[in-house]
Amino acid sequence: MSPEARAAKAATMRRYRARRRGELPPWVPPAPIARDPVAWMVPVTNEDGSICLEWTRATNRDGYAVMRWRGRVRIVSRVVLELALGRSLAPGMKACHTCDNRPCCYRGHLFEGTHEDNMADMASKGRGHWQRAADPRSPTEQAADRSYRR
Repeated sequence: MSPEARAAKAATMRRYRARRRGELPPWVPPAPIARDPVAWMVPVTNEDGSICLEWTRATNRDGYAVMRWRGRVRIVSRVVLELALGRSLAPGMKACHTCDNRPCCYRGHLFEGTHEDNMADMASKGRGHWQRAADPRSPTEQAADRSYRR
């Protein structure tokens, strides 16, 4: 054993014995990080002038804000809506956004609805893939504009 390792082991044993004799306070874990989801949101102004609270932490591959909540990884907008309603969402219900901003977790922009409600909201705003303006150019002209890197 090297002299450095021997010294580190001796220091650890001195702390252990002092703690057993009551000379040192028991080990105290570090303070937990904020558990309130609102602590990790930043206000952002949209093009229409409304304000979203965007999540600044992790997102899933679809762009929705996610966090660990009560032992599970959950979508933050769903957690915020459940906390605001004071109950869990019913089976088959979703936390739908009126602002269509996936990282937004502002309670005023969330409502409880079914998948059909969400699709009707999307269609009423003209956000469906079938509602986008078609490109009047031919597919060959469109392909010519694309740049491919190899």
